[in-house]
Amino acid sequence: MLIRNNIFGYLFMAVLFFLYLPQESRAQQTATVEGTVVDRATGEGLPGVNIRLLDTSRGTVTDRDGRYSLDIPAGEAELRYSYIGYESRTETLEDLSPGEVRTLDVSLTSSYISGNEVVVTGTRSGGRSNLESAVPIDVISVEDLDTRAPQVDVNQLLTYVAPSFQSNRQSAADESEHNAPASLRGMGPDQLLVLINGKRRHTSSVINLLGGKRGTVGTDMSVIPTASIDRIEILRDGAAAQYGSDAIAGVINIILKEDTGTLSTSATAGVYREGDGETAKVNANYGFTLGEEGYVNITGSFINREPTNRTGDHDLHVYTPGFAYPFDENPDEALAEDNAEIQARGKTRDDFKFHIGDAGMQIASTFVNGAVPVDDQGTEVYFFGSLSNKQGTGFPFRRLPVDGGNVPEIYPHGFQPLTESSITDKSLTAGIRGTYRGWEVDFSNSFGRNAFDFRVTNSVNATLGASSPTAFDVGGFSFSQNVTGLTFAKRFGRALSGINVAFGSEFRVDNYGINAGDEPSYRNYGVVDSVSNGVVVGQTDTLGRTAGSQGYPGFRPTDEVNATRTNIAAFADVEVNLTEDFLVTGATRFERYSDFGNTLNGKVSARYLLGRFLTIRGALNTGFRAPSLHQVYYNKVSSDFNANNRLVQIGTFNNNSRPADLLGIPDLTEETSTNYSLGFTLRPFQNVSLTTDFYQIDVDDRIILTSEFNVSELPGTIAAELREYGVSAANFFTNAIDTRTRGVDIVATYNQPFANDSQLNFSLGANVNEVKVQGAVETSPQLEEQADLYLQPWDRLRLEEGDPQSKISATLQYDIGPLSAMVRGVRFGEVSLNTGGAFGEPQTYSAKFVTDLSLTYGLSEALDVTAGGNNIFAVYPDEHRYANSYFNVFKYPPSQHGFNGTYYFTKLTLKY
Repeated sequence: MLIRNNIFGYLFMAVLFFLYLPQESRAQQTATVEGTVVDRATGEGLPGVNIRLLDTSRGTVTDRDGRYSLDIPAGEAELRYSYIGYESRTETLEDLSPGEVRTLDVSLTSSYISGNEVVVTGTRSGGRSNLESAVPIDVISVEDLDTRAPQVDVNQLLTYVAPSFQSNRQSAADESEHNAPASLRGMGPDQLLVLINGKRRHTSSVINLLGGKRGTVGTDMSVIPTASIDRIEILRDGAAAQYGSDAIAGVINIILKEDTGTLSTSATAGVYREGDGETAKVNANYGFTLGEEGYVNITGSFINREPTNRTGDHDLHVYTPGFAYPFDENPDEALAEDNAEIQARGKTRDDFKFHIGDAGMQIASTFVNGAVPVDDQGTEVYFFGSLSNKQGTGFPFRRLPVDGGNVPEIYPHGFQPLTESSITDKSLTAGIRGTYRGWEVDFSNSFGRNAFDFRVTNSVNATLGASSPTAFDVGGFSFSQNVTGLTFAKRFGRALSGINVAFGSEFRVDNYGINAGDEPSYRNYGVVDSVSNGVVVGQTDTLGRTAGSQGYPGFRPTDEVNATRTNIAAFADVEVNLTEDFLVTGATRFERYSDFGNTLNGKVSARYLLGRFLTIRGALNTGFRAPSLHQVYYNKVSSDFNANNRLVQIGTFNNNSRPADLLGIPDLTEETSTNYSLGFTLRPFQNVSLTTDFYQIDVDDRIILTSEFNVSELPGTIAAELREYGVSAANFFTNAIDTRTRGVDIVATYNQPFANDSQLNFSLGANVNEVKVQGAVETSPQLEEQADLYLQPWDRLRLEEGDPQSKISATLQYDIGPLSAMVRGVRFGEVSLNTGGAFGEPQTYSAKFVTDLSLTYGLSEALDVTAGGNNIFAVYPDEHRYANSYFNVFKYPPSQHGFNGTYYFTKLTLKY
């Protein structure tokens, strides 16, 4: 409470600071700028163009004929003209007299033609062209994609248009089914920083324990409505020296819309060719002026996604005793006997299929973005925030009738457990920015919280027998983050060819919590104390049945956590234009964390323009990632029994625990990185561009989640003390490996307008990426005999080759009159996995080419209809080898482009 009060106290004082600046600096009178904004190619007026006075909220939009009028302070001013699908343009006006009316007509060039956009990510200088930046930055206009593309959320959109970005929905993966992890350049989800309007976005409360990104924590971008986004800027370079922890692989900056006066709505419906996975999506976005010159832009979104199922025909026993037919002495005879029993009970084998596919999901989200001027000198209060809720339904492994976790009195034919999530995500950023004595000042506070509540239904606790409930509250997680920041920036235009200086500070508070489930979700009611000579010597399972809620056992009271960490940062960066062609930048950042100490990082980059056509650029930086609180404090103990009918407990212990001390597991510390990049941009013609960037990312002390260490194989004194915790196996998070990532990104565009007012747009993006573990795995002396369990061969294979090692995306769009046609082909490179673990084998899954197609027709100036499909040729991943399929339960790997097949959709879009 004290921290919260101090933060809002500082914010209040900052507001007073700006409101009570010397009055002579605020008494300036205004002038008026008016004119028309047109399309450079056609000369037609552009309606709805955003016109903003830089570094303020003051602005307007053009009317239906492209005309505008804006009152601005007299003197000197810079106006930015921006419009979806067009290259933004900045105009400088000088010597504006009070009361003057000046005409300024502006023409905008289609960004499809120029391939050039102004970006604000990676710089504090107010923005520069992405083709002339010192590091590679992709600019993705979301509104056009949202109209034409089959994908419905941000993760899937970026997977298909940004080659270095990858996100895959997980199946039968507990919490990860409800929160698809995303990554850049094959790195971890927690090595990618996500910003909203340049401010740090909080991460999810979920730690991915199963699936392709085991042991990592990412940011849930699926709750951000596509209709709220103006554009997405992807900085493909390390940026921890600028933005702090997590920005090892890069930064995704989501810029929210500022539009006013236009209502945009859309409705989407889709279904897979298999007849499942029905999707419905409704978006609405509207902006209005606040006062004379402020604005508020509000977006509402609802998505309903039904589950899919692509399981195989499994070879597991259903009713007759046994586990899997291949283990029987006569597999064919065992199968026939089981099938006869299935038929006698009036069932078919289809009634006992597992559910392997996408989880069902409902997402309701609201986003708001706004600003209000507080004087006539550009000082403004700004704010943006969100509130969303996800309701998910996941599918753990089916419990067959013969399964030891089944209770026949309740489920005579077995049961399919369901995991039901309720994920509430909220955020609010408020700040004030303006100019004081030539310095641009920005003071802000951002708060975000993600809470994950988990239930298991259609399940049992087998140790309660027929008296077991069938629904359980298994507990949940929460994560919150509060960031307070103050930044100063100034451009010295007369020094050399311009120098921009920025510095500032941030203070952050993180909190992570685990709450316990109800008692039946975790307790083994068959456990009794074993007594010898009046002394409890252990515990025995008298029932020999699986304990806790089947599908996902609950968290115990001893697992509960409420942990807080603080850190304070100071940073500075300089951008020096030695000449108009030669730019050199430098940045440094110092941070002090309350748990692991200090870190200091730096970055240098340079860009040189060789004429109008060629740019050479390169960067060198060091970075870091602080261990997430999830990794530091996650606890969970699961129960099982062994062949001797003894209770077996397997614990994931945090690094502050006594078991960690006994086994020599050190406290987690930061991951450190060194990032190198070198590339060029080429624009031989106005409508052709090519960028190529090579990179290498070295990460030391990377955090992994180990496999399970067997207590019985540890030294006797350590094993004896660990048994006092009632566990027979344990695993931990630890800084154990170093990795090296190398690759190249290539982006090319070609755009051609024609005399009949039609236009052809072509873009090609490619990423080739290699991840390798470097050197030996760092192990504890106490675990030398089980050192191979730190990083099992299948875990290493997933880390190095579990993401596509190459991806190529090509998009062709042709617009003529009211008709627009888009075709996109994406080649997902091969991946290698061993999903069967100790019982499986390494398998390489071949590259796949996926084709999307859509047609959009303008029924009127305000209404468009779109129809099309994703993966229209029904390309599936290679099927698992039998050893990797868990007896044919899993048919496909959850990698590359997914395994659901062809998806058809139709969409109506209204703008008024």
